[in-house]
Amino acid sequence: MLHIGEGAEINGYISHPSHHKASRQYYNIFVNGRYIKSSELNRVIDTAYQHRLPEKRYPVAVLYLTLDTKDFDVNVHPNKIEIKLEHNTAVKDELFLALQETLSNAERSYEIKRPNRLERSEADSTANLEFPASEPLTGTTKEIEEQAALLNSVISEDMTTTAAPNPPSKTTEMPLDEGEQEEKAPSFLSFAEETAAKKNEEAAIDFSEGFYSNLRILGQFGGMFILAEDGKSLYVIDQHAAHERLLYNRFKEEVATAKEGQPLLVPLELQVNHPQYLWLLQKILDLNTLGFVLEDFGDNAFIMREVPNWTEWIDPVAFLKDLADFWLKQKEKITAADILDDKIIMRACKSAVKANQYLTDTDIRFLFRSLDEGEDVFTCPHGRPITVKVTVEEIKKWFLRS
Repeated sequence: MLHIGEGAEINGYISHPSHHKASRQYYNIFVNGRYIKSSELNRVIDTAYQHRLPEKRYPVAVLYLTLDTKDFDVNVHPNKIEIKLEHNTAVKDELFLALQETLSNAERSYEIKRPNRLERSEADSTANLEFPASEPLTGTTKEIEEQAALLNSVISEDMTTTAAPNPPSKTTEMPLDEGEQEEKAPSFLSFAEETAAKKNEEAAIDFSEGFYSNLRILGQFGGMFILAEDGKSLYVIDQHAAHERLLYNRFKEEVATAKEGQPLLVPLELQVNHPQYLWLLQKILDLNTLGFVLEDFGDNAFIMREVPNWTEWIDPVAFLKDLADFWLKQKEKITAADILDDKIIMRACKSAVKANQYLTDTDIRFLFRSLDEGEDVFTCPHGRPITVKVTVEEIKKWFLRS
């Protein structure tokens, strides 16, 4: 977990991008000490983690916000669990900036969740044993532990009956020598947890300074992956995902710094339907700040006299129509930045190296140096992992050498 916020207004912890869940149920937000629910604040968290997590995956968050009572309304739910933020409150912007700062400064380490088929461990060897038919483990924690111990003894007995006869039972309990610790039967559940923790540790990658540049390149595999090693582990790098992340970061920076508009020598006519026309008319000043200078032409039409510099790789007319449609259909606060982000991802995806595209060692070295200098190089903009690590110990197990 990463600590967020230093001041009194925003504080708490959020999960590293390498740890995520299948739903938002791990969002825990407290306002002025009271647990609340807020779809508005949920969206702020979602946006901060956008392009850092796979699709339909969510972080863990425990946030404590201290707000002025005039900044929110608690009378939107009978039990006062849900709140509605006032329109002019700055808490959403402040929370987003705090989340972004924390994630940007996160430890450059990433833990890849590999499919279980690649993580077969000693604990998996019990999968083929025939356990006696029984009900699922239920009851209190103590009862479950007792049932687990019984299950473990059954497993141990089943694994040893064919090897040797049962030892004679002890009739007298011998006292322990001073300082001698009583040996407890290994817990099957604890063993599984320890094995899983060890596997997670092995799968974690520390992207410290110069990580990629210090790898020894082995070559390409399957026309899609770069193989490299550091003497202890094998690293499989998705060349398309890596290049896509770097291009996405670059294109997004270009858009952010391209503030000036570009007057059109030949103005464009923007013909839209009536709902689109009403929305664009309402947002005409907001669009102007983004670099789109529109003039109302009447009869569901506008004259576009100026466009942002980054529109050289998009169709500005189609972009504004898409923006209007997204907002009108979803009835949510869809901004030009949201639509633009999708366009940036599309451009990065189309521009990145493809499968079966040969890379020289020089190309790979340049890619590795760029990854070392880049931000959020854990995943591609779609949230898919860029690099997977396989240790020598894991490979030895494949060959029954452990």
